[in-house]
Amino acid sequence: MSVTKMCKLQIVGLDKQRDQILDQIFLCHNAHIAKQQKQENTQNYEILPEQEELENNLKNTQKAILALEKLQDENNQNIECTFEEFLNQEQTIEGTLKDVENVCEILAKISENFNLILKHKASMYELLPEQLKKAIKLNKLKPKTLSKVDEKTKNVLGQIYKQILNLKIEEQTDELDFQDDGKSLFLKLELKNEDYENLLNQASGLENLFDITRDDKQTQLVFSFKKYVPEYYKDYDKKIELLKQKIDECEEASINLHNKLLVFCEKLDAIKSASDYLSYKLEKQQVQAFLTKTQKTFALVCYVPKNEKQSFCEKLENKFEALVIEEQKILPKDEPPTQIKTSKVAKQADFVVNQYSVPKYSDVDPTWSVFLFFMIFFGFIIADVGYGLILCALGYGLAVSKKLSVGAKRLWKLIGTAGIFAVLWGLLFGSVLGFSHEQIAFLPNGLMPNPQTDPIKLLLICLFMGVLQIAYGYLLRGIRFFKQKEVCAGIVNGVAWVLFLIGALMASSNFLINFFHISASGGFTKFLTAIQLPGLIILLCGLFVGVVFAGIGTKGFKKFTKSFSALYGIISLFSDILSYARLFGLMLSGAIIAQQFNAIALSVMNGFWGYVFGFLIMLVGHSFNIAMSTLSAYIHDVRLQYVEFFGKFYEGDGTPFRPFGSNLNYVTIKN
Repeated sequence: MSVTKMCKLQIVGLDKQRDQILDQIFLCHNAHIAKQQKQENTQNYEILPEQEELENNLKNTQKAILALEKLQDENNQNIECTFEEFLNQEQTIEGTLKDVENVCEILAKISENFNLILKHKASMYELLPEQLKKAIKLNKLKPKTLSKVDEKTKNVLGQIYKQILNLKIEEQTDELDFQDDGKSLFLKLELKNEDYENLLNQASGLENLFDITRDDKQTQLVFSFKKYVPEYYKDYDKKIELLKQKIDECEEASINLHNKLLVFCEKLDAIKSASDYLSYKLEKQQVQAFLTKTQKTFALVCYVPKNEKQSFCEKLENKFEALVIEEQKILPKDEPPTQIKTSKVAKQADFVVNQYSVPKYSDVDPTWSVFLFFMIFFGFIIADVGYGLILCALGYGLAVSKKLSVGAKRLWKLIGTAGIFAVLWGLLFGSVLGFSHEQIAFLPNGLMPNPQTDPIKLLLICLFMGVLQIAYGYLLRGIRFFKQKEVCAGIVNGVAWVLFLIGALMASSNFLINFFHISASGGFTKFLTAIQLPGLIILLCGLFVGVVFAGIGTKGFKKFTKSFSALYGIISLFSDILSYARLFGLMLSGAIIAQQFNAIALSVMNGFWGYVFGFLIMLVGHSFNIAMSTLSAYIHDVRLQYVEFFGKFYEGDGTPFRPFGSNLNYVTIKN
């Protein structure tokens, strides 16, 4: 539950042993190699031309892996091998890359065939009269039989109709009613009047394409090919047949190419190993930009967790006699990487924290704080047992889905956990799918104030939660300064404002209760009266220290401007506290919408169909409400964390701790 302490190590070794030393650092799995400035009498390594070739080969192997994995049904597991076996791939890499090249060529040909199929289908479409093209955009009409025309015309236009309107009509073309008066060709369709009305609602301009006659039961649509030229359709079937033949050829070629791809599935493990090997080679080349060298030696700087420093040094020094490892002091200008160690529960908040920014090494770990506040606020906004259980089932269910990305899984797991807090708040409010004890007697009576009949109490509770989070943010700011051994700055910029907020809360509680005429027990009222004066003293002490000493460490006019800025910041501080009123607004709106849908559903529940229709209203209404409430809860909850909370203590823009060689995706190196 903290940022891991790092030690900064400078490693100096012989240039001829550079590759072997980097390999040993890789095997340690705990060293983050950092970029260093060029020093006197040293120079940087040049970027080798083969780096671009490595990048292209790596890109092609990943493309081949994605394609071949889709052809396999079994689960893909990591490949285990020794480090020697991993490096020995250099001897077989050319053959594997040739296989990758063949796979990429096959994929390119399949893509080419697919584009040709689309092109031929577009050519089919272009052969059609303009009016039929317009008909495509309107609807897929289902024809009924009225009469017959000559077979040639019927077959040709039947093909047009089936291809363009995508009707699943087999070869019974007598189902289509075409008539020819010598000047124009007509296609007659019959629809029930209710079907025609539905069609009008979906398609504008229908009247312009059809001559329409209606009676009490049916509507007859007559579609006219007014510029019908028999010669135009004379070779239509031949043109269509030729295009169909080309499409069949492309599909057959694609099937053959697909079968060729299946052969390469047997080599998938080798391609995966090659991908990781290329990734490692590329990382070794890229890291050379971080190194400096002389004529015979090279130097690198790396960060290693402090508790792993001894084992790391021993592994390298025992392997290389001419190696020198020196621990250096971490300077303020340095940017050590950040490694957060926390529990699995709080780790879910990494998704929220990293969306904003990775913590700096000097930052206090915000993970647990964000997790608790995020969950409490999210649960408060939803505040319903039924909705919470739905979020739990949906969130945890999708979190284990194999089809979702890692980021999506983390988000859904976060929502699933937030559902638990929604259930807890729902129990406190006594709300289940918008129903309360007043509507359903066996539901528990809520302990929290009713948001509709007692809104002021609930609003004050939300503001109280805001004061607590903001005060905690100032406390974390103070701790951050203490970590940097800036005690005075920690007291002035952190602890003083914590005291100010606590004092303000103590001094104002009794006033707020009297002002809003909130009923409270005599003992509680006496307690608030007793802490009013001490609270005022604490408030003034905190304000004095925070404002007067705000310019500590500065000289001249800056002292005054810093103090004025701190005093003016009180306005922004109270504005931040008022932002927490959104918790109350969002919770209240969700509760009212749920109750209104319940009321509408209950009002129509009379008889069998009434119950069916009422159930559908509740299903659709609550689905809409839970979706909107969840979206609002996530967005506004995250905003409170990023703006109101992080603004008090969090720097961010840190560098994540990435041990050298940690980019392997498929291979596991055996010890």
